[in-house]
Amino acid sequence: MNPIKRFQNGIISWFVTWPQRQPWKDAPALLAFLLGLAFIWAVFFWDPMVVRSHYGRVMNSAFGKGDYQTALVASQRLLALSPSWRNQTLFSMALAHQGLGHQDKALALLQEVAPADRPVFAPAHLYVANSLLRQPDASRRFLPLILAQFKQALALEPDSIEANEGLGAIYSSQKEWALAEKCFSAIIKKKPEHMLLLARMARERSNEKAAENWTHDALVHFQKAVEKSASDNSKNRIPYLEALMMRNEFGKAKAVLDEGRKLSGDAPYKPVAGLVCAGLARELAAKETDNLDARIKLLREGMDANPKDLSLLALLPGLSERDGIESGTAGDRILKMVDEKDAWPPLFFAAAKISWKRQDTAGMKTYLARACEAFPKALPMANNLASVINRNGRKEDLPFALEMMDYAVEQDSSQPLFRLNRGLVLLYSAKPQDALPDFHFAFEHLEDKSPAHRALSEAYQAMGMSNLAQKHRPLANPAARDSTSPTPDGGTGKMAN
Repeated sequence: MNPIKRFQNGIISWFVTWPQRQPWKDAPALLAFLLGLAFIWAVFFWDPMVVRSHYGRVMNSAFGKGDYQTALVASQRLLALSPSWRNQTLFSMALAHQGLGHQDKALALLQEVAPADRPVFAPAHLYVANSLLRQPDASRRFLPLILAQFKQALALEPDSIEANEGLGAIYSSQKEWALAEKCFSAIIKKKPEHMLLLARMARERSNEKAAENWTHDALVHFQKAVEKSASDNSKNRIPYLEALMMRNEFGKAKAVLDEGRKLSGDAPYKPVAGLVCAGLARELAAKETDNLDARIKLLREGMDANPKDLSLLALLPGLSERDGIESGTAGDRILKMVDEKDAWPPLFFAAAKISWKRQDTAGMKTYLARACEAFPKALPMANNLASVINRNGRKEDLPFALEMMDYAVEQDSSQPLFRLNRGLVLLYSAKPQDALPDFHFAFEHLEDKSPAHRALSEAYQAMGMSNLAQKHRPLANPAARDSTSPTPDGGTGKMAN
């Protein structure tokens, strides 16, 4: 008889005679039989890769849902199944522990897969470096450790975009241009937009030849990308615009911008529209022809696209001036424009500047009041405009900036950004003692105290009170004069809203 047939008959006979026997005696045999079948199935059908893939999917899905407990269990099982994936799995376990609030366990695992003294697992090194960068005052407290983590990641993955960008950014902030250039050059094929950054760095170290070469390469690359593309792609067009502006080809940049906005709308080009319009407006202002209307149109177009653009705000109060000398005809035309129906509201600030230059204080305040009536963001714009004037360092315009800040504080004395910014105008007007009440008010009411600490440090230093200045200096963000000068929100680097 066929062996398979004999086996089948035996199984059938065993089950048929079951009631005539004692089941409890046959149970172990039945269990052994079932275990044997399971073993045979496991031997012939078990696929470790399928099991690993399953737990990998479970783990990734759990991380996506924020279910860190499931992610932890899945990563633990992966570790048992695949010792060869140890570093990657330990890193996943560290993230899961961190999500569950088990900071000590997470830290211990991270120290194993991302030690600062040797390369182990590149994603873990990058994670630690970026986590430290997000800490307050990271550049002062953790810089050596951040540098070490990025370097270990690069030792494992020399072409890593994230590691090269992170390390390059740190070297750039420290003005170590050669090291920064090495990092960004390493990824230029994958990130060609960094050609523009390399051009700026070359210009920073007065290497105009290198700056021109990098700018030319960027211009050629992105021009070809734009012209060959069947549809508009702002990721190519914006670097093309930036390269044109670096070459001072603002007229062509405006044409390229208009084409992009026509194809894709204003949204993708908001970050750069103001810069293009401001650059072309400056170019027109340098010419001798009467082009006031064209400049106003450019400022209006740019501010419609990006109302907070500082380069546009900087041009607004000087619309009627050429080389610092006010043109009476241009001033008269602007004053006439603001008296027309539906006048462009920001133009009231230009009218206020004209009145101030003509020593018409009442007229200046009238135009400031009309600006507030015309649109709700007038006071923040006045604050931002005063900041731009102050930052640009034209001392002859500081009294006008102070007039605007006095008016803004008069309208809303509870706004700490207005008080801080007025104090900064006073400080750079060589009136540090007058600035102290505003600085102290801002210190009491600002959530982020660092700008007030920085301002108080500068004020006390200007007054010769070095001890008091030193008391505030460690609590301020590290910055040089160009970044301590008033930014549009009075020092935090954000524009007032």
